[in-house]
Amino acid sequence: MSGTRPALRVFVDGSDWHEVTEGAAAPVRVRAADLQQAQALRALYRAQAAREGKDPDGIAVIVDLPVLLASGNREALAALAASGEEPSTLNYVGTVGGLQGLLADMRAVEVADGVTLSALAGHNDLDAVIAALTGKQAVPAGSPAGTAWR
Repeated sequence: MSGTRPALRVFVDGSDWHEVTEGAAAPVRVRAADLQQAQALRALYRAQAAREGKDPDGIAVIVDLPVLLASGNREALAALAASGEEPSTLNYVGTVGGLQGLLADMRAVEVADGVTLSALAGHNDLDAVIAALTGKQAVPAGSPAGTAWR
């Protein structure tokens, strides 16, 4: 990618899938087992676009990232253990600050062009997660007041 890399795009998957940031490139949503697979999928889709004579920057690979956030890492891990869930795909369990760092790293090393956040184990209100990350609300226009994404 030449020039300045665009900011990581953020989508939420609550009752529908929608973007809370803004981006022009067509999103391609993927699920990966880990960061390495996510990065490989991004490279694969970009190479496919180039082979088809399309601009690879015309697509944005958006990886699913279920999150479970708490005030501390121990609390987050305890909440995951209490849920009984054993995630089999890429996910994040920890603090908002840790998630911010992960997202910055994902963009810096071109793991993905964006993420789709969802609540892991139904633990977090996605509206609160998005507000903490971006200062925006995850509830789309026209939704009833007080609606929270879970």
